[in-house]
Amino acid sequence: QLEKIIAETALVAMIQQEPAEISEINNLEFKESYDDLDYLIYAILPLSLGNQVSLIRHKHSPDSGLEICVRHDQSDIPKVISEALYKLNLDRNDLTWINPKYEKHLDNNIFERNFSMRALKYPEWDEFHDDEIVDWKRARSAIEHENQLTNHRITWLLTSQGFLFAAFVLVFQASTKDVFQASPKAVAAVAAELKPLYQTILSGLAITGIFVSLYLRIILRAAEIQHEILRLWWMERIKNSNSNHPPISGVPSGLLRILPSSSFPILFVFSWIVFVLIVLLDFIKPYATQIGLILLWSTVALGLVIFGFMLRGLIERWKPTNNKPTKPFS
Repeated sequence: QLEKIIAETALVAMIQQEPAEISEINNLEFKESYDDLDYLIYAILPLSLGNQVSLIRHKHSPDSGLEICVRHDQSDIPKVISEALYKLNLDRNDLTWINPKYEKHLDNNIFERNFSMRALKYPEWDEFHDDEIVDWKRARSAIEHENQLTNHRITWLLTSQGFLFAAFVLVFQASTKDVFQASPKAVAAVAAELKPLYQTILSGLAITGIFVSLYLRIILRAAEIQHEILRLWWMERIKNSNSNHPPISGVPSGLLRILPSSSFPILFVFSWIVFVLIVLLDFIKPYATQIGLILLWSTVALGLVIFGFMLRGLIERWKPTNNKPTKPFS
């Protein structure tokens, strides 16, 4: 049984090559054995510092390729996988699966190894005259600039909305304070005289909050679009040499993909609309039925439009593209 022969049985990655190809190129000898799952063939690949990995192919496995296995107590597994790929004359693109725990560290390790090997192979080489590294730095610098703009714009959003909310609350408190502190005989007169003024001020603050939110929504979305253009430009630039470089940026997933930062201002828009309706409640009460129907259909229409844009964005992000993205800089 395999577990009694070798200790390297913990699966950490898979490569697309078959045993015959690996054996021919790397002169490895595959032997027959079995484990709890199936009959198999395996080979041992020695590495530096006394480490080694096993390459395993189960005979009846529906998945093609070889499993890369290490000891259960193996330390620095990303470095071991990186060295195994180097010994096999393979790169990151030959991996068909890797344990998610090691993926990020493996990419960094492969980049550092390729960087070191290039310096050894070409002593006159330096990173300032390597087009790929220069372009990586250019794209990364531009992405960091867009991230800073996004951070600044969200700060503007929160600051402006906080200021407007505070002003709204103060004016609203003043409107109720004047009425309730007046003498019983003066309540009606004070309310009638000041209410239109307060309604105008409060409505003006709410409308300002809506327009500020919509404007910041537009420029936040612009930063997201530019970020994606830069990422796609870099992916097109390197194509098959992705393993030579660390990831240029993270890619949103899950809820962040559906609701990016540019959707945040919409929350303030809806809040201000509710405040306007509260302020103008007496004015709109006679038209409550008509306004209710208009708001209902407007909400449905807006929801369908937003859903359509989100669905379109998801389709565009998930579908493969053969077109070269717009080049953000020359």
